[in-house]
Amino acid sequence: MLHAQYVHSLAVVEDTGEPRMFITPVEDVKMLGNWEVLGLRATGSIDYAIEDVFVPS
Repeated sequence: MLHAQYVHSLAVVEDTGEPRMFITPVEDVKMLGNWEVLGLRATGSIDYAIEDVFVPS
């Protein structure tokens, strides 16, 4: 993820249970950098947090 320009996230709409995929620019994401999963280390995958980002309907 440290080389990516965007991150993708999956969320579930509370009212309907419908899954939604979100694409967010990496500058709007806080990288937590704490993924040490065997076999995925070379993928650059890490945990991240997204706060106060507008999601259009």
